[in-house]
Amino acid sequence: MKLNSRRIALGGSLSAAVLSALLVALPALANSITSYGFDTQGDRLSFTTDDEVQPTAKLLSDPTRLVVDLPGVRLGRRKIVKPLNGKYKSLRLGQFNKQAARLVVELDAPYGVDPNRIQIKPSSSRSWSVTLPEPNSGDRRSGPDEISLVIPPAPAETMPTESFNGSLGLGRELLWLKQRLAAVHSTYPVVRPGLFILDLATGDYAGLQSSKAFPAASVIKLPILIAFLQDVDAGKVSFKEKLTMRPELIASGSGYMQDLAPWSSFSASYTVSKMIETSDNTATNMIIKRLGGAWALNKRFRSWGLQDTAIRRWLPDLSGTNTVSPQDLTLILSKLAKGNLLSASSQAKAIAILKTCRTRTLLYPGIGPGGQIAHKTGDIGFAIGDAGIVYMPNGRQYIAAVMLKRPYDDPRGRDYIQTVSRITYSYFSQR
Repeated sequence: MKLNSRRIALGGSLSAAVLSALLVALPALANSITSYGFDTQGDRLSFTTDDEVQPTAKLLSDPTRLVVDLPGVRLGRRKIVKPLNGKYKSLRLGQFNKQAARLVVELDAPYGVDPNRIQIKPSSSRSWSVTLPEPNSGDRRSGPDEISLVIPPAPAETMPTESFNGSLGLGRELLWLKQRLAAVHSTYPVVRPGLFILDLATGDYAGLQSSKAFPAASVIKLPILIAFLQDVDAGKVSFKEKLTMRPELIASGSGYMQDLAPWSSFSASYTVSKMIETSDNTATNMIIKRLGGAWALNKRFRSWGLQDTAIRRWLPDLSGTNTVSPQDLTLILSKLAKGNLLSASSQAKAIAILKTCRTRTLLYPGIGPGGQIAHKTGDIGFAIGDAGIVYMPNGRQYIAAVMLKRPYDDPRGRDYIQTVSRITYSYFSQR
């Protein structure tokens, strides 16, 4: 039997609160869902992806189902079914085809919803909500078996200064630099970048896709370092205390601590230094554990005003579920440079540790003679990044934060960041 269909335009506002969410770890090389859930009390489906998405949606009957397809999202795993309660039967997530993932909210058999009262609204190009009217047994339809729903386009990304909570004290937008950096992308079309540049003296800035969340890779170790030093200032942690390398914290990837005997002990000072210097993943897990785990750190990050920085998985996070944004990285580095989060001694310690970062293939090659950078890099093959404070011989200081996605291990991602760094350094040298 061929399905009948009609289209209904949707509108209206809805709350952004989400009471039920599932975090899903997804593979690299594709847009992925970072969280999704259904609030049965608010009749609301919410989902977030790590890149822009324009969903499609429809309402099916017998039984009533809300179906949302997400083009460009690949799960690489079997279907997930979460039982619901009340008038709702289940929430399902699965791979519909090679090009799209599918979310399905199924109602219990007696119930239906009025399609004219469904409200769909994107809060950004990565975060969407669908609010259903209260299900009613009288809304079971005897008409079309499928109704396609018209979803409004996502709002264009902007760089709202309010998202920085006024902490950056932004000045003028550096339009020439922004245009010059935007032109660089035409030379490297295979990369998907985001960046933010900030003059620490004036607050003048240039940003491109700066509020976009990217896989953090080892750049996540930068805010972890600041949190550790905050606890040193508060007397909660001592540099001299011993941290134990428990077997469950030993991690593959960068760093050599993984090759040492389990249950070995190291000073907190040594451990946090190796987390940055050699980007040691085992050291990082030890620091995360000592600071109370991911939940406690994420709460701390939010208190600083960071919007896209989150730890969702122990290291190594090869699927890129831990996230940062260039905007967040700029904010935390600005707070570090201005002494807003740490004591003077801890501020000096943080900068000294960040200057020991051994990976010098991204922002570093673009820095001229006599210049220095206190930074942290990250690389998980399909996503790389670098963020730091650049110190110029003339006394000028600026922040550069560049994150991007690329084809796996494609050297053009590295070349892009080096080019951005050279252009930026040259600009501030002549300004």
